[in-house]
Amino acid sequence: MASLRPFFSDGVEAGMTGHLKAKEVVWITVGTGVLKVLTDYEVALDSHVDLKFYEGDLNIHVTLLDEDAAAKAGPARVQLNAHVDEAGSYEVDGHELVLKAIMGDKQQKITLSRTSKNQTEARLEGSRSLTVHIVPD
Repeated sequence: MASLRPFFSDGVEAGMTGHLKAKEVVWITVGTGVLKVLTDYEVALDSHVDLKFYEGDLNIHVTLLDEDAAAKAGPARVQLNAHVDEAGSYEVDGHELVLKAIMGDKQQKITLSRTSKNQTEARLEGSRSLTVHIVPD
């Protein structure tokens, strides 16, 4: 189903804060964030991370443009920090939502899923590559 909520932790709502974890040797807290928007078709996560290889904003904003809960794929507006692709796409792949976009001149893939520990996982591959778990406060 092409609704954003199933790919986020149970119980999270817009306005909630959380901390972000990344795996170095073990999972460690690397930042904090706020879920500004979470609806069936739109999400806005604004966060800041401090990693060995990157310190700065990690803002992910997504809109599923077709607003069709039955769709398995469709168009999406994808924003990663200041980079926006108005002609991005999404695809449901099992228990993951895979977003594809062009950021500048590079392909960016963002995969969202809910972990077995009820955390939201955001896996970025492309111009930015990292995996973070978003843990509600």
